[in-house]
Amino acid sequence: LQRIQSILANITPSNCQEHINVWQHLQKNTIKECEVACIYYDTFVLPLSAQRFAKKNKQGLASYPAVILLIDPIWQPCVFLLCATKPKQVAVLGLPAHLKYADKVLQYLDPPPIAYEKITIHEDNIFSDVSAAMKLLQALWGENFLIDISRGTKIISLATISAGKTMDGTIIYVENSFSDENSRPVPGRERLHRLL
Repeated sequence: LQRIQSILANITPSNCQEHINVWQHLQKNTIKECEVACIYYDTFVLPLSAQRFAKKNKQGLASYPAVILLIDPIWQPCVFLLCATKPKQVAVLGLPAHLKYADKVLQYLDPPPIAYEKITIHEDNIFSDVSAAMKLLQALWGENFLIDISRGTKIISLATISAGKTMDGTIIYVENSFSDENSRPVPGRERLHRLL
């Protein structure tokens, strides 16, 4: 892994589009080649794509000091909203096996949030866990917060929408297209949707 990162560090495209072109042309035929492409994407393409998304969607999002995210193994889309909002408070909801990806998402947030919570949602108790978490977060944060349902399992997203409809938060969804080779969002195809 260190050898791969040192090789990638010597690639010096000057802008986002050049990084995207390098990533798209990396070989992805073997597991090792896919790993290299994923590392390149996460290291170079994702931060620049997220910055571009933030510039495009910043108006109206910067006023939210708190964000609730749903997380799963495809964590990269969560970075887009965090870069656009730069929230002071972040809560990540997910299944126990998925919460480990939350730390990866937050490494892209500069400055880091003042408050950060990981909240476990249990598969056998999804609706009541999500409802309890949302009520707790609303009590802590008050009104002005975003709920991002772009990731997470479908049932957790449904439970979050159900709980969120009764609260003062704004529910959003960042639509992404994914590359077939390595489940990374295709840069530039992100679309922000306000649901409630």
